[in-house]
Amino acid sequence: SMYMANITNWESLSDVSDGLSGKNKEMRKGLYLLCMIPLCVYINAQESLLNQKDKVFNWGVKVGMNALQPDIDHIVVEDVTVNNIHTVNDVGYNVELLGRFNLNRFFLQPSVVWKYSQGDICFDLVRPPLVGTNDPVIENQALSVKIYTLEAPFVIGYYVVKENPYVLSVMGGTKFKYNYQTEYTSENHGVY
Repeated sequence: SMYMANITNWESLSDVSDGLSGKNKEMRKGLYLLCMIPLCVYINAQESLLNQKDKVFNWGVKVGMNALQPDIDHIVVEDVTVNNIHTVNDVGYNVELLGRFNLNRFFLQPSVVWKYSQGDICFDLVRPPLVGTNDPVIENQALSVKIYTLEAPFVIGYYVVKENPYVLSVMGGTKFKYNYQTEYTSENHGVY
């Protein structure tokens, strides 16, 4: 509320709107007040977020989306090399629970992450020609992949700048990853 008193100066507002009728002045004041409320809430939220860094322990939750992006340069199926490899990335999800232990300018940040990723790999399987023909048999294939993962990142960081209202930190660490379930579903889209 102290920000509201400093920002809202009714005298200067009425000076700007001297040429307006009484009803328009009140509407302008109301509109001005309506525009200032989000700014005041934002300022108070920023101040409370910046004061979080002085706590010994903070925790948080992250929820997000990801895309499975396999790096495939070749596939061999039954001693047959495939051609025309395309990947299709579908949207996956992740949820992370993290904690941060603040030690003056240093911090330790362990977390646990659950991820679900999915995607498709499409390719042409080129088989040798059938007996009596010269044309190879080309089978259009698709492989759907679903991966469920648990990760445990551990980060050590240092606040380079820790002066209100600025915070700049560098961090590095390691991540342990375990794919606890991987599903492959194969589809044959036809022979041509």
